[in-house]
Amino acid sequence: MYLSQLTHTHQTQEAMIDLHQMIKSQKRGLALNVVRRWSHQLLTGVAHLHNIHIMQRDLKPSNLLIYRDMSLKIGDFGLASEAFMTEAQPVRREMCTLWYRAPELIMVSNLVG
Repeated sequence: MYLSQLTHTHQTQEAMIDLHQMIKSQKRGLALNVVRRWSHQLLTGVAHLHNIHIMQRDLKPSNLLIYRDMSLKIGDFGLASEAFMTEAQPVRREMCTLWYRAPELIMVSNLVG
């Protein structure tokens, strides 16, 4: 599956809130069973993306969406890319956010692949 196909297969269900807002709104913290469920859903989602050769590249609390049924889904694929590159490609500044910097940028590599 290609990244362009992924954007056309998303569900049209509207998120209730993102994880960043959810955490900020909590006075006593999140229940352990909720944290476990969301952690499982996040890891399952990332594993699925990697299985279809997609790298999200912008995982942060504000890109993790919480729905009315309290399920967590990964959102914002603006920096996502296909993970199977056939040849080395130049590293671009767009490969990072304030929350994450790819190892190849930290190590000042000029090529990815």
